[in-house]
Amino acid sequence: MFNGDGAALPYARLDSPAATREKKSAAVLPIFPLRVDEQSGDLSGFSLIINQSAGKTSVSLTTKEGQPVAAERLAGYLVDATAVHEPISAIKLAWQLKSGGMNTRIRIETSDDLNQWRTLVGDAPLLDLEYEGRHLLRDRVEFRQAPAKYLRISWPGQPPPQFHGVLAEFGDRVVEAPREWTEAPGSAVVDNENEYQFDLGGALPVDRVAIDLPELNSVVPAQLLARTAPAEPWRPVSSLVTYRLRQDAGEVSAPPLAIAPGTYRYWLLRVDPKSGGLGRGQPRMRAGWIPQEIVFAARGTGPFLIAYGNVSAASSALPVTTLVPGYTMRRRTAARRDRRVLIPVSRRRSVASSRRNRRGNIGAPRCGRC
Repeated sequence: MFNGDGAALPYARLDSPAATREKKSAAVLPIFPLRVDEQSGDLSGFSLIINQSAGKTSVSLTTKEGQPVAAERLAGYLVDATAVHEPISAIKLAWQLKSGGMNTRIRIETSDDLNQWRTLVGDAPLLDLEYEGRHLLRDRVEFRQAPAKYLRISWPGQPPPQFHGVLAEFGDRVVEAPREWTEAPGSAVVDNENEYQFDLGGALPVDRVAIDLPELNSVVPAQLLARTAPAEPWRPVSSLVTYRLRQDAGEVSAPPLAIAPGTYRYWLLRVDPKSGGLGRGQPRMRAGWIPQEIVFAARGTGPFLIAYGNVSAASSALPVTTLVPGYTMRRRTAARRDRRVLIPVSRRRSVASSRRNRRGNIGAPRCGRC
């Protein structure tokens, strides 16, 4: 790190930010009563139909043969979760309390098509009791976190509760640290039709890889290998199954693959020949990494220069707590929010050899901070 006069400046590397967990706020879900005739048992023998007209939604039941069902007895509730895109981990129910309180048990099932149902909770207790001024309430049901378009609530052999609201709760969601991404076109290896090479243009600390296939409706198992120089042997990195499939009106592709971080420039995709290859065209590789951040003492005048790219030079970075007394992750977060602490920094891929010898390779920096 240098100032405008060419003087070396003390600097420190920051630890890469870790993934965080985020909890989504609870959401109110629409609820619809399900009524059957007096002679019918549970809801398993009926089909559900959702009707939408003039901005209103209703639910009707029919027999498996399509015959309408007389709405004489409350047998359950349908909960519409189609607007929710996170897996549900619990629901909280609201009801009208009758004299004498409530003590019942319910079953909760889930479905994506209103035809096939699977049980999430077979026998969950609900309580709402008062005695001598004390109130006992149990209105929340937890279950294994699962994506769901529809929930069906019933109470086999129990008196029907009068629900009027359902609140969905969600589990924690992992929020990954922001990454930089680069792309590289693939080229077929001469004399080997099942291998494709990629050159990222530099040895980047890649920890996410995605392979974009050239043709739709392709599923390709393969091995991923890498090396730092053309003369080195290929090193196995990971096995993967990448795909690109047509779905509804669009398409779906394999998500990026998490790999152990490694600073490789050259990559190789070795396709399993049993899969039939990639079809026409060449694949593309997308590589992601978390950029290195540094802090430095902004001594002297600018512009400040980050010199990097000499892998043989020894690092002279200080511990961040030495460079910034009292440094904490909280101060780092505050600095990120306050953009006024940023200092303009010049970036150069090549610098004079004397400067490279004085200040070693510091990786792929994102910005400088004081």
